[in-house]
Amino acid sequence: NKNTIYILTQFFDPEPNIKGLIFAKELTKHNLNVKVITSFPNYPLGHIYPGYKLKFFQREIIESIEVSRLPIYPSHDLSKINRVLTYLSFALTSLIYCFFFIPKKSIIYVYHPPIFLGLTACLLKKIKKVKILYDIQDFWPDALVATNIIKNNVFIKVLNYICFSVYKYVDKINVLSPGFKKKLVKKGISKSKISIIYNWADIKKLEDSLLSKKLVKSPFTKNNHFDILYSGNIGPAQSIDTILNCALKLLEKNSRIRFIIVGSGIEKEILYQKAKNLKISNVIFFDR
Repeated sequence: NKNTIYILTQFFDPEPNIKGLIFAKELTKHNLNVKVITSFPNYPLGHIYPGYKLKFFQREIIESIEVSRLPIYPSHDLSKINRVLTYLSFALTSLIYCFFFIPKKSIIYVYHPPIFLGLTACLLKKIKKVKILYDIQDFWPDALVATNIIKNNVFIKVLNYICFSVYKYVDKINVLSPGFKKKLVKKGISKSKISIIYNWADIKKLEDSLLSKKLVKSPFTKNNHFDILYSGNIGPAQSIDTILNCALKLLEKNSRIRFIIVGSGIEKEILYQKAKNLKISNVIFFDR
């Protein structure tokens, strides 16, 4: 079916994902039949969401979008081995599913990270002659190296080779900034296959959210404070610890600046306890 596009992503609603349901629904407005292939929701805490149960296969319709869910080894803790197993498990189950159930010469939109899903896409291109649109939302391996998640030079070289091979082999690449495009071109990827599409925010959803109303009504936004909001994942890559250190220095200077941190992640509890122990009262945590 020329009008069908498959979205292959490890993360999809009800998980937080900029290119999730809102993206799929928008594509349907352009005369496209959208089918999503994803895992059972478990991000960002690594636990299967309430209302779902890990099984071999589940198909559901979410606001007119067909979603096929495949098995995954759910983990999102500090163990790097567990994280790799999570990525590899979905890469494998999605490869098997797509091999049997996706027609030849289909169009597949692939969300990156993780890179292992890129390997799945490349194998499908080779075997089933599909066309791959690869959307890079996090630049690997550079992001992993910059945040000290990977320190082994041999592993960095191997991962760099894998990433470059995937970037070179896919048909089209979408990136979210000019900087990403420059990096790809510098690595030898053709300019002509790279598009820049900036990410967006659903303003109405933000305005209507319970959190917005809670913040407006809460005492945290009164008393002439200048509040800075961070909203997102709380893990090694985000370096929220830097905010705590900054907040402590500002507190010592009696600054009216405060930080509101909204989100979940593997470092949230550690950082929350640090703020509590050091009595950093100008940092307030909210769950996502």
